[in-house]
Amino acid sequence: MAARLLLATLFLTLYACGGGGGSTDNGSDSNREIVDTQSDPSTSIDPDDLEPTGNGDSDAGQDDIVDDPDEPESPKTYELAGIYCSCGPTTSTSSSVFNNIEEAAYLDGVLVRIPWAEMEPSPGVYDWSLLDQQLVKAKAQGLHVTFALLNGYAAPAWLESEGADMLDYIFRGDIPRRLPIPWDETYLRYLTNFIAALGARYSGEQALQLVHMTNSTTNGFEMQYFFDAQAEADFYAKGYSESALVNSWKRILDAYNQAFDDTRMDLDVHPVLGSPTVAEQVVAYGQASIGARFGVFGAWWSRRNAEVAYPEMYSLLLSGAASSFAGVQLVGTASTRAYNEITREDLLDAIQLALQSGIYYIEVWNQDLLNTDISPQMGGFHTSVNNAIK
Repeated sequence: MAARLLLATLFLTLYACGGGGGSTDNGSDSNREIVDTQSDPSTSIDPDDLEPTGNGDSDAGQDDIVDDPDEPESPKTYELAGIYCSCGPTTSTSSSVFNNIEEAAYLDGVLVRIPWAEMEPSPGVYDWSLLDQQLVKAKAQGLHVTFALLNGYAAPAWLESEGADMLDYIFRGDIPRRLPIPWDETYLRYLTNFIAALGARYSGEQALQLVHMTNSTTNGFEMQYFFDAQAEADFYAKGYSESALVNSWKRILDAYNQAFDDTRMDLDVHPVLGSPTVAEQVVAYGQASIGARFGVFGAWWSRRNAEVAYPEMYSLLLSGAASSFAGVQLVGTASTRAYNEITREDLLDAIQLALQSGIYYIEVWNQDLLNTDISPQMGGFHTSVNNAIK
């Protein structure tokens, strides 16, 4: 880990990009407009060029290398690095792997988010067509896939008729939504059954590099709950406690661990109703029960959020980076006017901070991946990320 951090520091010292003040957490679940620009490769500094080249004697000591048959094999590592597209969700009318994705020169993979309701249209009936199509499209472009099941408001409506307890709430001020109560037994039974079926089909798929584990939350992807006073009161009335929510997460982690026994998995960390306790306990459980395949993810990434808004969550990311891997998703885009708009300086500073923190899996909005104005910087970051864990 020290070598990885030194490598990133050396690159960043030479690169010397400016920093910014960051952005507060604005969420990240909207479909994103595709900006039709052309991304051109550029020359960048390769950190490997900074490493010592040795004494020039390429054959020195070669005859002395002998395999020891009694030496135990090194444990498999699940470190993860890459620039991935934080693209819009996949539905019956939209695709995460967008049409001009080949124009994003510095790209290793795509985040594919699909609503649970579209993958299980009726109880126990699974439709894998959307994910199958996304895998085909990604592999045709030589890209990896990170998968996330959109949960919460995107859970099947039929859960209520099956007996699941539901909560009504208002999202972002004026959008009425419903979600299953996360500790409800009917909800957990159907969700864990779905996860088992998902793993039976996709565990071992080489293109699937990472699974973001999700629970029933307000935006269906991240850990936090945005409730007005009435919805929060209803949440407590339906049995909310930190232990109830933690136990729900444990059931979900156990299901993913059994379904995907050789696949990297992580989850977004956020304070829950103002407290870091749920995130801290769930991460501790994941690290203990899943081990090296478990990582920590922050879908709110900016310098301000890391250092001011969510310092406890930043500490969890650092613990993930030290023990296995950690990843982040940029909190917004600098390339188009959007709900989550940030400045160019904020974006570049956030990526620098990730590298300095030993975080090498980074999800960037598709508009920024296609923006030729920042292509030179993205090319440099891409080189640094992909040399970080070699």
